[in-house]
Amino acid sequence: MAMRAFHINKDGVKTEVTGVITELTISGEYRSCSRSCTFGVVHGYSDQRTWITQMEVGDIFKVIDVDKVMFQGPIWTKEKETDGTTIEYSCRDYGIYLKKNKASYNFKKMKADAIAKKVCTDFGIKIGSLSFGAKPISRVFNGVSLYDIIMTAYTLGGAKDKKYYVIFEGELIYVLEKGKKECTPLENGVNLLTSSVSESLESMVNRVRVYNKEDKLIKEFKEDKDIKLYGFMTEILRISKDDEDFAEKAKKKLNGVERKINVSNFGNSQYITGKKVVVKEPYTGLSGVFFIDGDSHTWKNGIYTNKLTLNFQNLMDEKESGQNDK
Repeated sequence: MAMRAFHINKDGVKTEVTGVITELTISGEYRSCSRSCTFGVVHGYSDQRTWITQMEVGDIFKVIDVDKVMFQGPIWTKEKETDGTTIEYSCRDYGIYLKKNKASYNFKKMKADAIAKKVCTDFGIKIGSLSFGAKPISRVFNGVSLYDIIMTAYTLGGAKDKKYYVIFEGELIYVLEKGKKECTPLENGVNLLTSSVSESLESMVNRVRVYNKEDKLIKEFKEDKDIKLYGFMTEILRISKDDEDFAEKAKKKLNGVERKINVSNFGNSQYITGKKVVVKEPYTGLSGVFFIDGDSHTWKNGIYTNKLTLNFQNLMDEKESGQNDK
């Protein structure tokens, strides 16, 4: 097994625990800046051979596959029972602190990367790289999570037609362009194991109604075909002045049937949320470029497998938190 797992206690003492782990899964999703890791540890009450180390909530857990850090972050929960033979752990990577910390800012004509850098610097978050913002924005945030501040900056100030996501590698934060990096193709008979297709109306928006600050309806944007088939699913967009350029914002909110593909494949650390991959599966007719919206990596009984959630569309976790500075 190429995967190796390490426990680092609060004193900085590092211990390898690979040998006592029963099953380990690392997973992530494009709407979450924090990847998770769950695992079980063999722990016999009367068998001290399994007492390699005492892992406690708040200690650091680290997973390496060959020479790549797959996960690093604090143990978040711990469960054990008197009649059980394993202890179950759940960890979150350092992205959890973007969710658990809120802040207030008043940004004046700053680009998205400058806003993200300011937030990270103020909270001691180490920066790997930040995608450049396209245009400066002015925005007031009052008690908003760090993640929502950063994603709002890239939603409003990112380059047109580009999507962004947040991910941590070790202790470093990265804001990357979604779909820019491509993985090795998945092919039936080569590295693809199973595939399935699902359709959902969960994220559908087929009508956007635009109101001004006096709550007067200014304009309506619709997808008539979807409305006829599925009924109204309406979002509201409020603007600060009647001549504001709102058409692009309204159209971005429209969303059709969400179609996703779930596949499993031989384990490979390159298949991570935010990348794109070509799929070639002749039996179901799946063929083309897809975006990885979710991934999981599981090691069990010496076998390493992936499960991926793929999407035809390149989606971003768009946020518009805070308020216009006016």
